[in-house]
Amino acid sequence: MAAKLITSLVEGEQPVEELYGTWRTGYRADTDQGTLEILQLALDLTGFCYELQLNDVGNTADLREFVRSKLVKSSYQETGVFGKTANHKRIFQLLEMMIAREYRELLLDNIWLNYFVRVLIAFCESNEDECKMVGGYLSTLVLVNMVYVRNQLGNHRRSPDDDDETSPGDTEQQLRYVHKVCNMMLRNVEGSSSYKITLPIISELICRTLEAYPKECIIENCMLDVLTAFLQHRNCKMFQTVAICLRNLLNTDIHKEEVANRVAKYFLGVPEKRFTQSMFTYKSCEKVCMEVIVSIQRQNYGKAVFDEAVVEKLRQQMFHADHVIRTYAIDFHVGTLCSPDDTDNGKNLEILQHILKLYVRYEHRTDLLSALITDLWQLEFFDEWDMVFKLLEEETARKDNHFMMYSVVHVINQCFALLMNDLDQKGGSQPRLLGLLRDFMQGYPWILQKCSSYEHAYMILLQSAEATFHERIKQYNVNVDQYYDGLFAVLEEVAHSGRNFIMLNKNLAVIRGYWNIIMDVEQLWAELLQHYTNELFETRTKINSRNIGKCRELCEQYADCVTRLTAFLELDLDVKSHLPTLRNIVFNDFRLLDKMELSSEQKAMFYRLYKCLFQVIIKAMQADQQTAAGKETFESTPRQTRQHLNKRVLELLRVLIKQLQKYDESLDTSVHMFFSLCDMLLLTQAATAELGISELEGIVYAVEPTLLHRMVKFLLNYIFSKQYDWHEAPVLKQKQMLTKYTQLYDLHKSLPSITDAHYIVVHFAIDTAFDRQLKDLMKVLHRADPSQFCEVIAQAAFQLLQGYKSEVSVKSFFKKFQSFALTKLTADNKEEYHTIMAKVVEKMLNNLMHVLSDPEPTVEVKRMFKLIEPLLPEVPIEDRLSMEHLLMRHPEYDRLRDADRRAVDRFVERLNPQQQEH
Repeated sequence: MAAKLITSLVEGEQPVEELYGTWRTGYRADTDQGTLEILQLALDLTGFCYELQLNDVGNTADLREFVRSKLVKSSYQETGVFGKTANHKRIFQLLEMMIAREYRELLLDNIWLNYFVRVLIAFCESNEDECKMVGGYLSTLVLVNMVYVRNQLGNHRRSPDDDDETSPGDTEQQLRYVHKVCNMMLRNVEGSSSYKITLPIISELICRTLEAYPKECIIENCMLDVLTAFLQHRNCKMFQTVAICLRNLLNTDIHKEEVANRVAKYFLGVPEKRFTQSMFTYKSCEKVCMEVIVSIQRQNYGKAVFDEAVVEKLRQQMFHADHVIRTYAIDFHVGTLCSPDDTDNGKNLEILQHILKLYVRYEHRTDLLSALITDLWQLEFFDEWDMVFKLLEEETARKDNHFMMYSVVHVINQCFALLMNDLDQKGGSQPRLLGLLRDFMQGYPWILQKCSSYEHAYMILLQSAEATFHERIKQYNVNVDQYYDGLFAVLEEVAHSGRNFIMLNKNLAVIRGYWNIIMDVEQLWAELLQHYTNELFETRTKINSRNIGKCRELCEQYADCVTRLTAFLELDLDVKSHLPTLRNIVFNDFRLLDKMELSSEQKAMFYRLYKCLFQVIIKAMQADQQTAAGKETFESTPRQTRQHLNKRVLELLRVLIKQLQKYDESLDTSVHMFFSLCDMLLLTQAATAELGISELEGIVYAVEPTLLHRMVKFLLNYIFSKQYDWHEAPVLKQKQMLTKYTQLYDLHKSLPSITDAHYIVVHFAIDTAFDRQLKDLMKVLHRADPSQFCEVIAQAAFQLLQGYKSEVSVKSFFKKFQSFALTKLTADNKEEYHTIMAKVVEKMLNNLMHVLSDPEPTVEVKRMFKLIEPLLPEVPIEDRLSMEHLLMRHPEYDRLRDADRRAVDRFVERLNPQQQEH
């Protein structure tokens, strides 16, 4: 009967209801035999093949000895009972019928249950994994059902009008019995919970029971320690189950507040440490874990109840990529600092300071800070500008940690952009938004002035002063005139006193942006040009043969004048009547630079001014010669100067090209040199000769491939190879260099080859700050020559595999390239997308054949066949067939080694459409 019971139960031969009925009838007729049958079920689940006899089950000590000396020494056969959900369901149903359904009958006659409990205790105390596993599993089922019985008895005790004949004394005795069994089974579960096969099953059952009967399991008999036993093991599914259980128990909308308080008190101890450790291990459980953490913290507003290191990690979740997790982390962070009734605005400042310190200390990505600021804005955290303005003022007073200052500036810019977006969407109907706009316009010029001593912070903060916001601002009832008076007072002051080129150029660009908006800007612009030229001319007259290079102060003044004028000319080449004098000074000083003993950066700035002067001259020559202005310009240019123009241009080009061999200059120096070279190359191409200016007929400079290769090496050194300290704020300058390189390819109509660009494109495989610039470069390369563009992509892939030895990078590169090509290059033409993918694969295969024929070992290169395969579904069938012909008829095919030829043949099979489908 016993063997049939387990077989029928596990294999589903009979309905559980029938099996239970048969067993119940047999048990009533013969209690000993019925008890043996249910005990045999437990034995059979272990896999040990032992036929249980009545004399095997005596007292508890005999059962332990029986398991040790008889059961585990019998033959063993794997049952696979834990491998199917249906098995668990049927076993649970049987025990539910035996315990829960007929609990009144059970409590009057519990002989089988007592023996069953003893056997399970013996299983859990044994050293055999099979016995402990089954013992823990079945103990869980007994425990779950006995909790139900306890609930029913408790309800009966609270109903004195019940017609049941059971006396209150009997009920109390039964409750004590149930309580005793529950405690024994609970110890079994805790001690046998380490098995990864049964742990997810028993944890789910226990957690469901805790949620269903919180009064019996938590308030009257704290069973929460079983969760602590679960948490000491590493199992993702179990951990997720426990986390969800804790979240639900802490939810006062579902359970009584007393339950939530008990769970919270229990959690803050050993469970907290184990829980948080697992939380940071299993990323898929982060959301529900953060809900648990926030619920615990809400009961302890205003103080950090977790370990300091844990609090630090939890706060960093504010920089998570997932919006929901960020929101929970914000709630947690605020809860550690504020109580619910706290109305002190100073708390917001403290909250923000903590956030920015985390951002700076752990160097989180800027886009994640932006996402966090957006979340805070939507929560109306930024309810006044004074908070961030005062924080920035404090940071400007510090002599170190400027990165914190840059972070505050980023917050100001983003909040202003969010404010303008909200105003665009909601109009002027919200007094809060209009109040924030007025407060911003009142305080912004003042804080901009505070930042004027810190070039990078000032440049970033200028984003909020750009003219693009003007039309959106003026439609609201705010004092625009007063705002512009304060703003331009700062802009003009910096324009006159600034010494940093990029800062000056950005400052002037903001002024220039208001050209057609504010009437006084045109006059201010003319005054600035007059000031810059007069300043340069006056300073230059003070330098003579006796003091040149000897008066350091005078050289610095001259270099500052050159910087300011160059920053202006980069935006406006119309120097009008100043050209003759400026030309004479610059042409003359080009040969005196060494005597002036300027620094490398100052020399680079002079070359940039020299380059701007050539652009000014070209522009003047382009002027209509029939106009008086045009005639005056040409007539004022000495013939000797015009004759030597080509010579001077080539002379500057040689100097700049020579600088490409220097890799140890500062980033600022390299930026100026590279910009000047790119602009000179653009100036000296064949297209310039078409302007019809006789003086420029011989000015054409032919770019050789070697020059492009040196430019690429130069860029790689200063953009991707060197590491810069945070206070140098290099990213903006590096982005400018890469953008200039892209413009060179976009505007340079006669560049010979673009294949060297693959050394730069290869960085598209990893996430960098230059992702947008790299995409822009690839779009330009594709537009310039689609065929060579595909060659660049193919070479970049080989560079990753051969040069960097990284298959992971190749996979990432292909994945990002597919997405980029589909959305940015061929969004309106899917056929073109498939053509590009086919061309890229074809070029890689062609290159691969040449590499494989090389006598050097190429084991890692053969991996490219496998890496290419994910691209094949994007390749049309006809192109795959042509690739097959390319490989099999390739000149190198017959010369390949046998192993390499087999690799080619295997790939050819993948190219076959029928094989592909198969």
